[in-house]
Amino acid sequence: MRFLTPALFLPFIFTRPSGTDAADSTGTSERCKPTPLPATPPSAVNIWAALTADETASIAGWLRGPARHLNLSSRASSISDNSIVLIESYPPSKAEALAHLLSPDTVAPPDRYARVTIHHGAASEPSVKDYIVGPLPISSSRKTRMYPLTDIYHAKVPYNARRMSLEAMDEEIMRNLLTPEMLSAIEAISGLANSNATFGIAPTTPMSFDGSFRRHWISFTQQVAGWTIRPVALYAYIDMSGTDASKWRILKVVCNNQLFNSTHEFLKAYHNGSLNRPAVPEHPNNSSWSSRKRREGYTRDLDDLPGPRSISSDGLRFRLDRERGYVSWMGWGMFLSFNCDMGMSLWDVRFRGERLIYELATIPSSPVPPTSTVTGAWAPPPAI
Repeated sequence: MRFLTPALFLPFIFTRPSGTDAADSTGTSERCKPTPLPATPPSAVNIWAALTADETASIAGWLRGPARHLNLSSRASSISDNSIVLIESYPPSKAEALAHLLSPDTVAPPDRYARVTIHHGAASEPSVKDYIVGPLPISSSRKTRMYPLTDIYHAKVPYNARRMSLEAMDEEIMRNLLTPEMLSAIEAISGLANSNATFGIAPTTPMSFDGSFRRHWISFTQQVAGWTIRPVALYAYIDMSGTDASKWRILKVVCNNQLFNSTHEFLKAYHNGSLNRPAVPEHPNNSSWSSRKRREGYTRDLDDLPGPRSISSDGLRFRLDRERGYVSWMGWGMFLSFNCDMGMSLWDVRFRGERLIYELATIPSSPVPPTSTVTGAWAPPPAI
């Protein structure tokens, strides 16, 4: 085996490539800038761009107008109200998009539209509906209109299939399900007695498969920094079907791997001493270890120095048009967009000017991570 001597590497280590700009008075190369060079997109408009904050606010205001007859409540609405859940851009048809991209100077870009999801909780038959709103921007002269989205959804979504806001869920659970006796037991098991902290509720999915019911396993947590790593071995399986929270009920309680089929059984065991109580979590006032607060006491050698950083010594090797959401890199070019279901998507991906991919996006999914707790399980509807 032959080994290269260090001398062979010296020219590559210490010699700056030819054509490098001279450094200025501060020692920084003209090309060593944190801002990327401007890109040149194939179209002057990103026809897949996400809505701006102003566009979203304009659409929300238009939807709440009396002419729409939607009777919409505010964002922090109850489950029995009509509320806006989602407003995002809706991509044009592929035929319209390609027609513009093939002749961007002669074919106008497609009109922009928005997808709107509304929870109709106040209806006689509550449901979840998706709509198309456009063309944008909102304008009376352009006759902006709203109609049902049928391209990807062909039937009404059952209301029990929706996931309600955490604020509304917490409020209804506290008001209708957790009695003072139950609250006292939860606080004692959660280590919250004699403290100023509170407990939180974390729901899990799936909550339904066909929309005929809505049920959550919820876990109780200390509402402190880093609550995800400060578990409390206490869980409840709650039926939250329908829009009348007074009919919700706790079906099961699990405490430290003990299963109880009602809150009555759980409280009975809690009071008579047969409850296998878990170890009381650390007092919530001692929560600095689970937060981002810098540790005190012993420090490791050189821990006060910043970590490694990636530096482009001769300038960034990609170009960016931030306004249009377009990136080019070493012959590649693509438009960027973002939506709620798919995350970031790449559009009109080209290499050396040739389109290779029209759309590249992830498939939406709702994975359930493996766990040793009941929050990773799903229980079928109990026989009544």
